[in-house]
Amino acid sequence: MRQSAAAIAFALVFAHAAAAQAPEEDTGTFPEPEPLEEGAASRATALDQVVVTATRTPRPIAAIPGSVMVIGQEQIREQLWLSSDPADLLAKYVPGFNVSNQSISGASETMRGRSVLVLVDGVPRNTPLRDVSRIISLIDLNSIERIEIVNGPSSIYGAGATGGIVNFITKKGGEEPLQVTTSVNVTAFTADVEDSLAPEVAGSASGNVGLFDYYVGSRGRWSENAYDGSGKLLPSDPFLGQGGLDNADEANVDAKIGRSFGDQRIELSGEWTYFDQKPKYFTDYTSDPVRPDTSDRYTGESILEDSKYARATYTHDGFTLGPLQTEVYYNDIDKRFPFTEASAINPLVLYSGNPLSPTSPDNQTELYARQWGSRTTVTTPIPFIHDSLALTWGFDFEHDRTK
Repeated sequence: MRQSAAAIAFALVFAHAAAAQAPEEDTGTFPEPEPLEEGAASRATALDQVVVTATRTPRPIAAIPGSVMVIGQEQIREQLWLSSDPADLLAKYVPGFNVSNQSISGASETMRGRSVLVLVDGVPRNTPLRDVSRIISLIDLNSIERIEIVNGPSSIYGAGATGGIVNFITKKGGEEPLQVTTSVNVTAFTADVEDSLAPEVAGSASGNVGLFDYYVGSRGRWSENAYDGSGKLLPSDPFLGQGGLDNADEANVDAKIGRSFGDQRIELSGEWTYFDQKPKYFTDYTSDPVRPDTSDRYTGESILEDSKYARATYTHDGFTLGPLQTEVYYNDIDKRFPFTEASAINPLVLYSGNPLSPTSPDNQTELYARQWGSRTTVTTPIPFIHDSLALTWGFDFEHDRTK
């Protein structure tokens, strides 16, 4: 069991904006932009993108030192035609991000071999034991507005980002009274269409009611057998003790409600992630490649993820010391990993006391994490030094009890 309490961080970030971005003193308006050369429009659009992950305050990419990129709605919609797994999307667009292993394990999801800190709306999803396991692949891509990636080590959100940060920014309510979207996808393997059907249904509703805006999204997916390119049945646990994506039921439900009044905003959000995989066979890890052992039926409990997340945020752009954002969050994470038997590949098991059947029925790892914390960030202008200079500072507290 690991218990850690308290992380107090002060982030001191100076940002010097380009002179052309500052308003003219006599009119209070922005100067007319100079005509762009042919082909430069797309480049200018990229520079104008505003991100929050790199400095914890909204800032254009052009004003941020270091490697920062954004995956927007267009790329997300294109990916949803092929796969709803966010790991596939990151592997496609993010240089240095390892190719997806097509399982719920995050064991190989690194940036140039170093660990990745995964955030959803700025709240960490990592746990101190087994780290990124089962985080990225179980995020509902249908409810994501954009993904912000910071390449390279950073401690601005705490420990765990030796390779970089991936921050999933979720959708929120729009200006229309009601907008509803639905999608239905069915995938299958040509090796055996009937036994590999995987239907997926997703839907969302967003809009505003009176002073409040809202967003509600849900997704359900049901999968059966999986096959490789040669038509061979793939194992349900291709990575020892991690689990795959076949023969599983998945669900995501998330909701967000907010209210803006003047230069202030309050926002509440919650999410439920569920995954339940029921393997048919144990995996033979001595073969190359590994394969399901159809002579050895799986006898353990199902592989399970049942996690809930809650978050409350308050922002005040007109705060005396500068724009303020403060949030509190709570993560209730439950994970159950596959049951594995003793073998030459897997000698470390819970011993049953019977040398003829050495694996105890209790040899199945379960992880429970209860995390809560708060983050406060203030951006204070320093006009007496320079008109475009600001000091970003804040206070973080995090408590994590994982066993």
